[in-house]
Amino acid sequence: MKKISTLICAILCLFGATSCLNNSNSQTITEQSFPSCFAHVVDMIQLSEANYTDLGYQLRLNYSDLTAEVVISGLKTPDGTSYPTFSLKDIKWTVEEGSKIVVKGTDLVPEMSGFAAKPVFNTFRLELVNRTVDGTYFPGVSMTYTLNGRYSIVSSYADQLLLAKTTSVSDGGEAFSTVSTQYVLNFNMATNRLKITLKQAKFVSGMPAMDIVFDNIPFTFSGNNAVWHVDALTPMLNGNPFAAFPITDLDGSLDFCGNFRLDFICDPATMPGKYDVKAEGSFSFLPEA
Repeated sequence: MKKISTLICAILCLFGATSCLNNSNSQTITEQSFPSCFAHVVDMIQLSEANYTDLGYQLRLNYSDLTAEVVISGLKTPDGTSYPTFSLKDIKWTVEEGSKIVVKGTDLVPEMSGFAAKPVFNTFRLELVNRTVDGTYFPGVSMTYTLNGRYSIVSSYADQLLLAKTTSVSDGGEAFSTVSTQYVLNFNMATNRLKITLKQAKFVSGMPAMDIVFDNIPFTFSGNNAVWHVDALTPMLNGNPFAAFPITDLDGSLDFCGNFRLDFICDPATMPGKYDVKAEGSFSFLPEA
């Protein structure tokens, strides 16, 4: 059974995701980097949108006084401004929902050298769920903030891994569920297209587990969520069209550090009837052993 776990600082160090530091005042500080993120930027005045890539974040958590420092690199806005690497300091952080680290503040002015017009972060929120999947570190992390009272920004990784409970119900009323299917989501921020890989997918008990791909799905942003819908598509299996498993009414959404949902109808040629398939999960979802 695939497992996911929440890690404290000491275990994170073993995976190399976080370094644990102690300064002369015996404060406990962890440092973690999140490179190669995207930013979806909404200009709330011009009512326009833009996507950027190659943003980087460093998160330093002080466990002694519960403050955080966030270093941001590669931030751009649609007016042509490119900011140098800068730091937001002394932000309060808490733990919510049992394990989610939340760093949030208002009216933050960064430390920034060589740049006259410093931006103001009217709001800033970073959410982090530390987890491992099959022994590999896959954090759930998102950054949402408003800048200069004009830009609303959501930022995270373009490639996501979700665990979920998958339930299918046949049109005859027979139900089947599994927590073994993993969902890999690849968001192309240049084309606004999404690829979803269902790893070890099963819709009925007698179906062999297969890696099925739903590709070229258009997506948009609704607030901090990516959302998508297509009326029909042909999935891929082993790189080839899998016409025997036609998919209709595909619908889904992802909060980049919250809930994941995917619904679709499958009408397999090898089995009688149609199947209504629903997957629901989150970065904190913990399958039972």
